[in-house]
Amino acid sequence: MRLVRHPARKRSPLAAATGAGVATYAVANPTAIAFDGTNMWITNDGYPNPTVTKMLASTGAVLGTYPVGVLPLGIVFDGTSMWIANNTSNTVTKIPAK
Repeated sequence: MRLVRHPARKRSPLAAATGAGVATYAVANPTAIAFDGTNMWITNDGYPNPTVTKMLASTGAVLGTYPVGVLPLGIVFDGTSMWIANNTSNTVTKIPAK
């Protein structure tokens, strides 16, 4: 599955074999995305309240929203936690993936 950004601030999974869109999910100002094996984690630059949204990859259901630092531009999964790089606030946020 690959994901592309649309001007309407949505992420859309694509079928790997055909590149056809499978579904579209609305999120607020997405800047990065990561997969933990079950869930998609999307950073949202919703200034002045930036967040990370946890979505169930199979359905797009929102499982949680977590506050992070200003301008979250990167996210990575280390096998246990999500690490978010917050550009403007010069910080890193760690969120347990559970």
